[in-house]
Amino acid sequence: MTYDIIEFNKVIRVLYDYGLAEPDMSPTEYTESRGYSMHSCVHAWTRHVLNEIESNDLAQLAIIYVSLKIPKNTEQKYYTLQRRLLGHAAFCSTTILNGTPVTKGEEWTLKGLGDLFRNMALFQEAEAMYKRALQGEEKALGPAPCISVHCRAERRYLGNLYRDQGRIQEAETLYRRALQGYEKAIAENITPSIGSLENMEDFAKFQVQQGKTHEARSLYIRCQEGLKAVLGIEHSRYKAMTREIELLSEDGGR
Repeated sequence: MTYDIIEFNKVIRVLYDYGLAEPDMSPTEYTESRGYSMHSCVHAWTRHVLNEIESNDLAQLAIIYVSLKIPKNTEQKYYTLQRRLLGHAAFCSTTILNGTPVTKGEEWTLKGLGDLFRNMALFQEAEAMYKRALQGEEKALGPAPCISVHCRAERRYLGNLYRDQGRIQEAETLYRRALQGYEKAIAENITPSIGSLENMEDFAKFQVQQGKTHEARSLYIRCQEGLKAVLGIEHSRYKAMTREIELLSEDGGR
């Protein structure tokens, strides 16, 4: 541990002179400090010699840490940090697929890794993470129409991925299964979540793309009713949904 920048630079200089650390040579457009990293040879040595016996605890910690750093697409220059994290995410994904269990309660990490791969157009890797997340939910709750918010969301994410790839039938199947879970939750007097309503909205957009405007309008209206119950009629999302229905009605009437 160093106490100030001068002391830090002294320590780094020693590590650099002995080839143990190297400066980050990433382009200056990156959003974070360029900083320093362990030399690649030293990193390989720690993995294959020093840590010859792999630790699930450390692997799980790495999965959580990498997932926490994945930026949302709304953040400034998110793509630069996503590129920087891609190698780490790939290693985490391989670790998971090779049998390292995701820590209970941290299943959200699978969705984060899937989102990163999807944004980088690595659809096969994204599908593997989304499927692993969905399998975990279905294993715990069963494959029947699922009222779990997470289960419905994971079907939605996988459905969106299939939609982007043009896998229409598979996408529609997942959207409908997520919708069945929503309907089951409503029947049990469970207040709809924003995630459930977003799934319905995605399904409506999908139906518009398929030219099924009547089905899309019906879904938009149900989504509007849910937004009214959850957010109220003055909320911007409710008003945006109202405009979407009006536009769809105008297009359908032409």
